[in-house]
Amino acid sequence: MSNKEYKYHVNLGAAVAYEVLYDFDSNYLTDEQGNVLLPFAVFGGSPTEQWGMGQQATAVSERNPLPSGIKVKWFSVTENQFWEGEYRFNQQFLENLTHYTIDALLTRSQEKFTEYMGIIVYAVPGGLVTVWIRGGHGSEQFLLAQFQAKKVEEPNWDYFSQRVLKRQKTISREDYIKEVLSRPTMQQTAKELAEGKKPSSEYWQQLMKTYPWQLTLSEGFTLKGYSTWYQNGEKYYTYQQDNQLAKNRPVPRDFTFYFEGNGHTLQRFDFIPDAEEIKQAFAEIALTSPLEAPIDLHLEISKDIKQLDAFLIKGDTKIELKNIKVRRVRLYIH
Repeated sequence: MSNKEYKYHVNLGAAVAYEVLYDFDSNYLTDEQGNVLLPFAVFGGSPTEQWGMGQQATAVSERNPLPSGIKVKWFSVTENQFWEGEYRFNQQFLENLTHYTIDALLTRSQEKFTEYMGIIVYAVPGGLVTVWIRGGHGSEQFLLAQFQAKKVEEPNWDYFSQRVLKRQKTISREDYIKEVLSRPTMQQTAKELAEGKKPSSEYWQQLMKTYPWQLTLSEGFTLKGYSTWYQNGEKYYTYQQDNQLAKNRPVPRDFTFYFEGNGHTLQRFDFIPDAEEIKQAFAEIALTSPLEAPIDLHLEISKDIKQLDAFLIKGDTKIELKNIKVRRVRLYIH
């Protein structure tokens, strides 16, 4: 990798109902030799955030060469388990991003991906670590890594907890777990633990599933492009000229799409499906014949653009998405 420096920061995240404490000393991006390039940490407790997001863990003004890898260590409160893992990034993928320019539909501007970047690190139960890289002031976000950490132990809980929690008085490992599980946000998790259910990464692994699918509109309308948040935490544009079936993609979480036709000039709509309904619909229709056929996420729009219905279609199978939110919004952000 080049020694050229780029402006980027690191964010740390964890699921709301599965709190984690990231080690103060053992989390960092690495250089080509595996040495510390950029340490990252958060203080005061778990950085609970939405999947694919995180709390600031380094200075936003940081400038460094692109990282070669990552080292992560954390304590999973609900599992009463320390985890540690490391991973070497795909160097060609990072190099390609240094030459990538985003044609931002929302702002009608072009942005270099490397103009302002962030790396998001997210740990969940079962030792699963997911890393994304965000660029162009947040307009696109790609999966950079996902890897399995291994179970480890921490010989000095008092030192670990004081560094992370920044409390005047130490708290035992057992008492801290009890404190966390007594919080209102943890009631469901505490109940599951009491019933003997063990936390796992299964839910998040399901979000990583991909399918051959394309967005289509009813007759007379032309799709001009769309910006999508995917359930695997990625976010990027699909342009009018793109082959939507060039690669399998995750299930969409929501998207903004542009279209025209049937006497209407360019329009912009937001489409927000129910996360579980659309995930289950994709899984169901993927198993129907013909198995190799692509899936159409088809939006049936009335000619006066006052009504929109959504369906997944493959072959003779058609599944309606009943729990959707659609809104017409201002064409551009600015």
